[in-house]
Amino acid sequence: SLRSTLTGNNVNSSLSISLGEQAGNSWQQEKTIAIGNYAAYQNQALFGIAIGVTAGQSPQNQYAIAFGWGAGTWSQGESCIAIGKAAGNDRQESGAISIGDTAGKSLQGIEAIAIGTLAGENDQDSFAIAIGPAAGRYNAQGDSAVAIGHNAGNDNQGNYTVALGTHSATNNQAD
Repeated sequence: SLRSTLTGNNVNSSLSISLGEQAGNSWQQEKTIAIGNYAAYQNQALFGIAIGVTAGQSPQNQYAIAFGWGAGTWSQGESCIAIGKAAGNDRQESGAISIGDTAGKSLQGIEAIAIGTLAGENDQDSFAIAIGPAAGRYNAQGDSAVAIGHNAGNDNQGNYTVALGTHSATNNQAD
């Protein structure tokens, strides 16, 4: 394993890389990469990649990718992808994808997809899709809901609903 002089030293496996202050500090499994201060700080699972300050901080499950400042910081599920500042930051569940600054930032459900700045930012339920700046942003984007376009489905989009186009279904789209 490759380690910088400021990385952690508690139960780290071979074939792992950690560079940066406290990167891969504790329980970094084999075939993982942690680059940046506090990246993959604790409990980085097999094949995890965390690049950026606090990326994939704790825990990062197997096959997860966190790239950017604060991406996938708290509880990143298996096979998740978080790319961008604070993307998938807090509780990104298995198979979820967040691309863009604060996309899927808090409570992103199983296999949910958020692409664009602020897309699916707060409480995006399982299998929901938000594409575009601030699409599906606030107060729960329901299960399997789809929001495509700037501010589409922005606030409280119901389960199994579709919002297509700029500012469509901006507030309280019912189930």
